[in-house]
Amino acid sequence: MSRRAATLVVANALVLVLALVGSLMPVPYVALMPGPTANTLGTNEKGQPLIRIDGRQTYNDGGNLNFTTVTYRGGPGSHIDLFTALQGWLDGDVAIVPQETIFPREQTQEQVDQENTRQMRDSQDSAEAAALHELGIKVPVRIVVDSVQKGRPAQGRLRA
Repeated sequence: MSRRAATLVVANALVLVLALVGSLMPVPYVALMPGPTANTLGTNEKGQPLIRIDGRQTYNDGGNLNFTTVTYRGGPGSHIDLFTALQGWLDGDVAIVPQETIFPREQTQEQVDQENTRQMRDSQDSAEAAALHELGIKVPVRIVVDSVQKGRPAQGRLRA
């Protein structure tokens, strides 16, 4: 085997090893990308409007009011690999961010799902309250303590 052929074989073997390591090596990043959208002025599976206010006249405007979401890959219990991170950095529609900016180190996937569900519910409640306020309908105010951080002045005075 010539020296040139040996060099190519060794170089190809190194590239193959690096590709294998890169595809298996998890990195502490999360890929954020556009998620599905839904027209909130549309109808559900039963053909009923998604937004309805009892006792008030509504108007069909034929337009869209799209609810947008962000999808992520990675996170607690599901790391992305090096190639996914590199591909995301090159893709203008994907943001690669350090995992710790979104998920605290000790948080489990179940806790992430519970927090996401709570935030969605709070967002829907806030949107409903804003719409009712705009229509002149009184909305009762409710204050909820979700959690109390240890070592903060509220500890021992408030409880979730």
